[in-house]
Amino acid sequence: MTKENNEFIKQYLNETGLLIEGLDSRQILKVAEEIVSVFRKHGTVFVFGNGGSASTASHFAADLSKNTVVDLSSDAEKRFRVVCLNDNIPLMAALANDLGFEHVFSQQLMGLAQEEDLVIAISGSGNSPNILRALEVAKKKKCRVAALLGFNGGKALKLADSFVLVNSGNYAKVESIHLLLEHLLCSLVMLSLGKKNKFFP
Repeated sequence: MTKENNEFIKQYLNETGLLIEGLDSRQILKVAEEIVSVFRKHGTVFVFGNGGSASTASHFAADLSKNTVVDLSSDAEKRFRVVCLNDNIPLMAALANDLGFEHVFSQQLMGLAQEEDLVIAISGSGNSPNILRALEVAKKKKCRVAALLGFNGGKALKLADSFVLVNSGNYAKVESIHLLLEHLLCSLVMLSLGKKNKFFP
């Protein structure tokens, strides 16, 4: 390991740490409150993203679905209703082929979303056409809209009822912190519901 590599590691971790310290706790709490609210209203959470954000969206859906349950053997314990829109690859491919990639999320929401559901977009730039189309459909359907964003939030920022902004133009750092935020939000949800397990909080 060269001295230069050592310095790069320290710098990278320090910069990422500063971005984490700069997060707005009020923004984080507001998104967590939206998630708790839709759970109490028996609504559905829809989450989605592109690329690395798609992976985080899948992870988020898995955690909300399974890891917010204290006793998986219990039939009585209430579960989250969660759908990750980027997990249905055949449907996404069909929509992209027939209409264009900008429609892969919005078309799914047209068929699934209902008033007072929660739509969560995860995006680095906040300007991807398929993200924006989906959020526009969500607003028309009177869904609540939350977003995990980077850069300056892009156009998605104006469409979101709540958001957490990672103030960086570096995709890798933004995506890393979005994954951390996903886990933090699940922990806050569990605290709000008075629940605890080996995953959260």
